[in-house]
Amino acid sequence: MVTQEQAYGLIEHHLANLQPLASALASVVLVGSLSNGSFTGRTGSDIDLVHILRDGSGARQAMLDIIDLTEQETDRLLPFARCVYYQSQLKRPYPQDFPLTKENKDLLEIPIEILRMKESGRVLWGEDLLEWIDMPTREDMHALQSLSRTFNDAILTADSDFARRRAETLRNPPPRLIAQIVLTNAMTHYYFATGQSCSNKSAVAALMLRDVPAYRFHGLLALVAKWRDSPEDFTSADEASMREQYKIWREESRE
Repeated sequence: MVTQEQAYGLIEHHLANLQPLASALASVVLVGSLSNGSFTGRTGSDIDLVHILRDGSGARQAMLDIIDLTEQETDRLLPFARCVYYQSQLKRPYPQDFPLTKENKDLLEIPIEILRMKESGRVLWGEDLLEWIDMPTREDMHALQSLSRTFNDAILTADSDFARRRAETLRNPPPRLIAQIVLTNAMTHYYFATGQSCSNKSAVAALMLRDVPAYRFHGLLALVAKWRDSPEDFTSADEASMREQYKIWREESRE
């Protein structure tokens, strides 16, 4: 269990490590659970920072190296998101013509990260660039989903060992992974159903129930929200029900 105070200490350590790239770095924006008040510090928690570099700086790899350094120096207490973008990449149309490699996975997430920055982002370094960044459209999100599917297929084809491990994990995932998958997808479903953004995992189940009453998996959402936010009340019967509903959810998601 990591406290919020410890998490902010890790962020301060990272910001100090960024000094050598000060001239290349336009902004660092905190998003996710630490910015919207839903941080739990349990297994699976991370620190979501969006690093925005000046165009032409050529500092992307150097920034990724510093993220690695921060994790090493802080004993990997919490992982840091590897979201590193050049300013122009945050303008529509978003880049799509790039190698589909693990190193470029963050480029697939640009519209999602913009939604999170717009909703609850907190600028920790440099300029507040949020005003000039446009909101992504539904078409942008659909394009992201299509490219993400192509990316996943490419990664699974290129790495058979990874594909095997992934399949084994998804056959009997731990509750943490079920919660992560279901809540993340619910946030996307909420956007497509309402046109509104929700990046708060503690709030999305209630928002879906209020604004998308026809959603078929409110029971599953309620269970994963209970596991995440009230683990002391989560019973073995809850877990069994969550797993059964998750199997149905996965089958329908493949259709």
